Amino acid sequence: MEKIWIRRGCPALADIGIEQIGIGAFYYIASTAVIGVVNYASDSRSDQDMALFFALLSAVLLCATMASALVTRLYDYLADRQGLSFVVIVLAAMVCACFSMFGPLRSLLYVGALLTGCACVLLTLSWDRGLSRMPVRADLFALPAALLVAVGCYFVYRLLSFFSLAAADGWHVTVGVVGMLALLLAYSPEYNEPEAENGAVRPFLLLGGVAAVFATGGGLLAFLAGFPGSGQQAQFTPYFILEIIGAVTIALLCVVGNRLLRSGRLASVGSARAYSAASLTILLLLGAVSGVALAANNGNGLLWEASVWVLVVAALALGMRTSLYLIQGMVIGVMFAAWCFGQLIALAVILFGNPWFWLVAGVASCTYVAAVLKLIDRKDGYAVPKESASGGPVENIDLAADSADVGGLPGTENTQGAARDLWTEEVCRKIGEDYRLTAREIEVLCLIAEGRSARFIADDLVISYNTARSHMRNVYEKLGIHSKQDIISLVQSWE
Repeated sequence: MEKIWIRRGCPALADIGIEQIGIGAFYYIASTAVIGVVNYASDSRSDQDMALFFALLSAVLLCATMASALVTRLYDYLADRQGLSFVVIVLAAMVCACFSMFGPLRSLLYVGALLTGCACVLLTLSWDRGLSRMPVRADLFALPAALLVAVGCYFVYRLLSFFSLAAADGWHVTVGVVGMLALLLAYSPEYNEPEAENGAVRPFLLLGGVAAVFATGGGLLAFLAGFPGSGQQAQFTPYFILEIIGAVTIALLCVVGNRLLRSGRLASVGSARAYSAASLTILLLLGAVSGVALAANNGNGLLWEASVWVLVVAALALGMRTSLYLIQGMVIGVMFAAWCFGQLIALAVILFGNPWFWLVAGVASCTYVAAVLKLIDRKDGYAVPKESASGGPVENIDLAADSADVGGLPGTENTQGAARDLWTEEVCRKIGEDYRLTAREIEVLCLIAEGRSARFIADDLVISYNTARSHMRNVYEKLGIHSKQDIISLVQSWE
């Protein structure tokens, strides 16, 4: 009997399961790959080159945010430019970064900066619109489990690099193997079925586990034994402490926001604005301090390890079954973007070396905060509907409970069926656009809203029963819904 884990209430910390471990590991590996390319591209660049690079990034982000705050149509247009267009922009930026390593093409790095800024704009505006347009959800301030895994992997890598770069490199292998195993167990029936032929899953897991342990353990043992070359270490910088402080600050702000949301204190417009302004300002200032620390230690390339390109890679998760930001914990994206903007501004000012630029940085920072506050402002505050604010522990929801056809939306009887079906399809399409459902998931959502069973959906869409149940599970997770009746209620009440 297939079951899925769905959070009920508004926990600050999500439960970490097999699937979340795999997605978090994938996110970490993808981030480090992108970071490496851009780090190579920024090598041997002068301070003025890098200052211009960071200034271009921050200017694109600031200008687009301001324009979107003033022109609603532009805001909606940019926020909708996800999917293939976003991936094309990211790939183009990466290509520019790669070719800028060649002398005659060094100026392509600045083209890459503009494209990177555009990618960050599209992503951050999607977060902002999520806060201002989507129904307030109980997991608004949640810390997604996959993100916790990715951040944890990053900090382990940084700690290992201070002891032995060989062990740190082995950690990359370990994370990749563990992530692959987790995703296989989560998605592949041939690996997670208990009746797998000849118990093949056990030796497979054993082999993967041994490879993961020896990848990191081998480097550590070589370091302890004094093997030549294993003693190379990364230089410790204060920036690592600032990274930890930033991550803890974001987590604490989410915990505080979670409690304020549950208590109803954010239902007041004034309280919601005050909390948002305070959070953005705190993260922006922390980002500025981290930028100063980076520049002071000649570590401007380290920006990519906790900043803009991590934002860009995060957007690629939008096409996955579980998004790291838009699906749950939207506030994290908004606050992290403020951290990155503060870091960009500080790095540009320090590297340009003109003290008068601090005045420009202050004005830009205040303008950024004001624009974001306007974008995320809600006239009715942040109030969770009573039916979804009950709280409580994680519940094990059984998809089999929805196996039978039940009464769907009012008016789906034969007398009004056609008109109501068209209305349902339109509402489901709008919900799908806001929650980034795939075209197939929107079709499934429409059928669920009509009260259809998994068997009926499979027959109607000409797909297998297991595939239909998988799509239903995806819809439940992306919408934060707990049952078929919840989906029916959501469609009924959608504005």
